[in-house]
Amino acid sequence: MYKKHFKPNLSHSQVSEMVKRLYRLTPSAIHSLPSYDDQNFHLAGSEGGEYILKIMNSEDSKSPALLEVQTYTMIFLHQHGLPTQTVLPTTTGQLMTLEEISKSPVTQFRSEG
Repeated sequence: MYKKHFKPNLSHSQVSEMVKRLYRLTPSAIHSLPSYDDQNFHLAGSEGGEYILKIMNSEDSKSPALLEVQTYTMIFLHQHGLPTQTVLPTTTGQLMTLEEISKSPVTQFRSEG
């Protein structure tokens, strides 16, 4: 059975505010990246560094197991010397966070540096 889900549609100003609040980073540049069900951004921080921000769709956010597997797989591969993205924890130390956006369904975030 097909489940209706909502692809995130955040503006660059919403992304900037969220990145400042969750990661204490100030984006100097934000570029949208291709995505099927989710929304992805390439961010350049004014503090230095480049990041990918992944915003999951509303349906996948309800069951974060897939994102957890992806995240811990990246961590495992990186710890064993493979060149993979690393996850940037939020200011509270979380590897992922659920956020409600404009009273829409919750959305899962992960930032990679």
